[in-house]
Amino acid sequence: MIFSKYLEGNGYRAIANNLNKMGYKTVKGNTFSTIAIKDILMNPTYTGMLRYNRYEDWESKRRKGYNPNYILVEGTHEAIIDKETFGKAEERVKMESKQPQWTHGGENILTGLLRCPECGGAMAASNTTNKLKDGTKKRIRYYSCANFRNKGATVCHANSIRADIAEAFVLDRLREVIAFPENLNRIIDELNQQIRSQRKPWELELQTLEKELMKTQTKIDRWHTLLKDTPELSSELSARIEQLEIAYYTHKQRIQELNRILEVEGYKIKKEDTQKVLELVNALIEDSDSKKTTKAILKTFVDRITFDKESKSNFKIYMTFDQVVIDRLNEFMSSEPTANSTAVGSFILPKILKITV
Repeated sequence: MIFSKYLEGNGYRAIANNLNKMGYKTVKGNTFSTIAIKDILMNPTYTGMLRYNRYEDWESKRRKGYNPNYILVEGTHEAIIDKETFGKAEERVKMESKQPQWTHGGENILTGLLRCPECGGAMAASNTTNKLKDGTKKRIRYYSCANFRNKGATVCHANSIRADIAEAFVLDRLREVIAFPENLNRIIDELNQQIRSQRKPWELELQTLEKELMKTQTKIDRWHTLLKDTPELSSELSARIEQLEIAYYTHKQRIQELNRILEVEGYKIKKEDTQKVLELVNALIEDSDSKKTTKAILKTFVDRITFDKESKSNFKIYMTFDQVVIDRLNEFMSSEPTANSTAVGSFILPKILKITV
């Protein structure tokens, strides 16, 4: 079916979408993607052949060590695709692979950062060319759901958004936070409120477990006393004591885990730390001389960027900073030819800093 559809002129995504609509799954139980379809079309195993030595230095390179000069031999299994059909499909794949692809050297600064508002997957860049009334052509870039592009409408939808609008908002939003202190104060207040809300269930669980720990310790002490007084019940009492001790150490382990969570996640965000971090980010972006550099800078600290599906607005930028990230940003700053040395964020973050703007 895959080979026949492909030779009829269908593309990878159309075939994947059709298979997913029909409920088919891959060998591993996943939905079909464009990559899976191409791999099948290029796999001579379906013609009764076997490939050997496909990868070099597997231990260190894994799939990156692909060997184009692998050994192809006749296998003992039955062919399900004749060699003529496979050859025609292979010829079309190779022909399409030679066509130039739109890369633009890192022009799409939000690739991998912008998230689909429907499935939460990454958004990938694409472009369309519109013809204006005067006959001139205008290229417009978009970000659309990568799952939709790879697997079709069964898995998700395009949810496209203009690239220039999304990129301008993200960069302007970061500048805006720095330019207007009242915005920064509001953001910090909101974040600290969220942190307090997140702490409550952990704190309640911690209080409950600490009480349970004390009760369990009291029971263990009681049973040990009873064991001394009635050694003839040793087998029954020892089993009960063992159960209580397991419960005690389970409670203790969870208490330690909660204390670590509260220490890392429950700190109060300080304005001075946030101000320094965002000033460093803003200085780097303003100094950046290419979209490729801007993209590298954003990928250092941005976890994800979300937006509203219906309005194509209400963007939120989720950022995480730790000392490793700060050091990396400082490296960017020192490597920029126009960088001002006074702008380098040479300070130590006491904890991980999570900021949403």
